[in-house]
Amino acid sequence: MFRSLNRTTNDIVPFIARVTLALFILPHGLQKSAGLFGGYGIAGTVGFMESLGVPTALAYVAIAVESIGGIALLFGVFGRLAAAALGVQMITAALMMHRASFFVGQQGGGFELHLLAVGLALIVLLKGSGRWSVDGLQAA
Repeated sequence: MFRSLNRTTNDIVPFIARVTLALFILPHGLQKSAGLFGGYGIAGTVGFMESLGVPTALAYVAIAVESIGGIALLFGVFGRLAAAALGVQMITAALMMHRASFFVGQQGGGFELHLLAVGLALIVLLKGSGRWSVDGLQAA
């Protein structure tokens, strides 16, 4: 099972997609989990999400996916699993929070960045973590 999760190539393209997605997602995860970059931390984030009708358990899952998933992608550890989780999270966020608008200039922001994140996640999901990843070292 683990061999199929960390199977990858030595290609540079999934590496670029993986690191780009990690650098996009990880700061958001650290806002939610550690209160960095002007974030609310876990308690504040859970409270905010609950006020939007998000169940408490799913709020914690969202925090974990962005925080742990971002770190996993950065280092290429179980990149396919992290990419799948982040892709699902971005689709969910787009549908729940931003479905009324497409462009970021509209009130409430849009979901175009979510689509970009899903595209990057699909590259990693399909190709693996790529070059310079823990997955690549384990698969060798």
